[in-house]
Amino acid sequence: MNSRLAIHSLSALSLVLLAGCTVGPDYAPPTISTPSAFSSPASSQTDADQVLKVAQDPAEVARWWERLNDPTLASLIEAALARNNDVRLAVARLDESRALLGLSRASELPSVDADAGMERSRPSENTAGPKFQTEEDDLYRAGLSASWELDFFGRVRRGVEAARADLQAAEASIDDARVLVAAGVANAYAELRAAQQRLAVARRAVEVRTQSLELAKARANAGLSADLDVAQAEAEVHLRLASIPGFEATIAQRANQIAVLLGGSSSELISQLATPAALPATPPAIAVGIPADLLTRRPDLRRAERQVAAATARIGVATGDLYPRFSLGGNFSLRAANPGDLYDLDSRAYGFGPSLTWSVFNNGRVRANIDAADARTRQAIISYEQAVLSAIRDAEDAIIGLVKEQTRRAALRRAVEADVRAVELATSLYRSGLTDMSSVLENQRRLYEAEDQLVVSELAVVQNVIASYRALGGGWEPATPPASETNAKTPVQSQP
Repeated sequence: MNSRLAIHSLSALSLVLLAGCTVGPDYAPPTISTPSAFSSPASSQTDADQVLKVAQDPAEVARWWERLNDPTLASLIEAALARNNDVRLAVARLDESRALLGLSRASELPSVDADAGMERSRPSENTAGPKFQTEEDDLYRAGLSASWELDFFGRVRRGVEAARADLQAAEASIDDARVLVAAGVANAYAELRAAQQRLAVARRAVEVRTQSLELAKARANAGLSADLDVAQAEAEVHLRLASIPGFEATIAQRANQIAVLLGGSSSELISQLATPAALPATPPAIAVGIPADLLTRRPDLRRAERQVAAATARIGVATGDLYPRFSLGGNFSLRAANPGDLYDLDSRAYGFGPSLTWSVFNNGRVRANIDAADARTRQAIISYEQAVLSAIRDAEDAIIGLVKEQTRRAALRRAVEADVRAVELATSLYRSGLTDMSSVLENQRRLYEAEDQLVVSELAVVQNVIASYRALGGGWEPATPPASETNAKTPVQSQP
């Protein structure tokens, strides 16, 4: 009767302690103040500028490359997301985190070990004392032993909480890898196409400069112009020829870069991208949303917030070492000298009961460990706050860069149109003997520099579009069903 009362009392006490005591601080997401809107560059927009929408469409941001109207780019990004080694590495790390969560959860449950064996023993004949039996004896045994830590103070539960947060951070790392891979492929592809266009501009320049050189030679042979015109025209031809190898090298290098992002060889890719094509088209509008959207949209911010949660939980794990650990243990075995008697009821042996361990003197080791866990949590919070500030800056820089570059592109387009007319007029005047070759060459030089800069500006516009979507966390879609627990905390509430 007394033993039953003791067991019931221990059970009741454990329920009370489990319900009311969990060591360490309870996690509360850091509160981060964010602006109510991104810095608006709208005052400098022209009719050619990008329209920036506030209402964000998650589907548009998730697969933003489909809005660039370039099937080749879209296929490359899809292939990279499926095969990229950084994404595969992040998936492998997620598998590790999932296994570690399972390991932490196992600590909440009893552990049972099975044991069986046979032992032959013989005492020493030279053992001091009275006469000993020196015959060999056999012992056969088979049994089970079990132990269970009663998590009265929540140390084990805090460990599971930390492991769950680590798992969610690993999930966010996969999404972050996808964001970076998609933007990396798009940037390399845009630079490749821009190099092809700049190469075409250089070759046109060589062709036209060669025509000017032939015209200067013809006029010089006819005595209508000086040899200086021939020398100047010839120098301009070779100057344009000198720019061609650089563009060809860029094309091959960007193809190699894309191949690495796709996790494969570049030889096939180089032939696939050998035919020049236009730069990807920019979308008519980008749904940038508001800065608070970044807190849930950007995977790197979700990962940083989950790292804060994990660090906070580990304060509780460290604090648990201040308190005693209660365990229930027991064993049951069968022991006999003859294998035939092993399963006889008289061969049974058992023992069970509670145990307590408590480190009452540890020279401050536990307190120092708690202080270290608390410091790591503060570091994680600071890192998270800095990541939020950097994310907002990234988005604003990309948005401002996009709008300003579109203004510059519009001016360059008008400059190219004017330079085309100037070259036509200068060439006509030179043929008529009303101006010298330097005027023709100068106008041609301005035209091809303007055409080259226009391609550079168009590339910058596309790259700012890519940077905007990357800064907004574009490139991943929520898993269905989610890989982690459904009770994950929402990172941060913003304050305008």
